[in-house]
Amino acid sequence: MKKLLAIIILLVSNLCFSQLKSVIIDSKTKEKIPYVNIWIENENIGTTSNEKGEFELEIDSTKNILFSAIGFETKKSRQIQLKIFLN
Repeated sequence: MKKLLAIIILLVSNLCFSQLKSVIIDSKTKEKIPYVNIWIENENIGTTSNEKGEFELEIDSTKNILFSAIGFETKKSRQIQLKIFLN
């Protein structure tokens, strides 16, 4: 019984949180954008993409994610995507 309860708790917690692993790409040139600021709206949770435009972020799937870089429009998204395109 305890094992079943533990499995159910793990499954439910995985539905609420997910690990976002993605790459940020310039929508015009199709090049990866390094050092993009990524954060959860109204939270103190965030990260920056690496020199290859890649990042990982553990998020609550009901939150908005913001992407911001100099020279690009700030983008707001709720969907977890493998590629994020900035204009």
